[in-house]
Amino acid sequence: MESADDHRQDHHGPRYHGSHEKERGKFTQEYEQVFDKYFFVFGNKFKHKFLWEVLEVLKNTEHNFIFIGAKEEGYVEKNIYGYMSGNLPDEFIDYLIHCSQGILFPSLYEGFGLPILKGIEFDKKIIVNDTDLNRELKEYFECYGENILMFAESSQVKGLLDQVAANPKVRYKNDKKVMRTWKDVAVDSEIFLRKILEQEVDFQL
Repeated sequence: MESADDHRQDHHGPRYHGSHEKERGKFTQEYEQVFDKYFFVFGNKFKHKFLWEVLEVLKNTEHNFIFIGAKEEGYVEKNIYGYMSGNLPDEFIDYLIHCSQGILFPSLYEGFGLPILKGIEFDKKIIVNDTDLNRELKEYFECYGENILMFAESSQVKGLLDQVAANPKVRYKNDKKVMRTWKDVAVDSEIFLRKILEQEVDFQL
């Protein structure tokens, strides 16, 4: 049986050749593939990301995984390859997502929905922890909501991975894909701040 050591390579950052198409344009580089098929896992070193607990489950599946948040770049299991977070080009991360079968985002809590936005951008299903925020985002991104799959326990992740692998195609409500822009965020923020400023203040100093 092959071990993780059998697969270790002397990688020092992403390697590339040629070019590759993606939805919003072209990648300037085509990066070397570690696996032909894999799921992309968002994470980092912080405990609330729930990364290493989920990796313990993932190593016992028949799927391959590339994750962000490794202590050092390389294989941690024969089916799991990690990159260190914080020093990867955005384009390389986009490329990994673009080429993946789907996204896994196990974080226990988060301040924003970036991985879900990446799922919409690259037409990927995403598996997330069943949290208040993710339930809110599932409702908020109504057109994409059915592509957000949730797990309450890590033991449920394998079944969801099997489900996505069997049917990775994203479906949008009424076949309408809606992408939010920074302008949308600015408008929402303006409306929110205006509502606050319009409130009568009766606090005495």
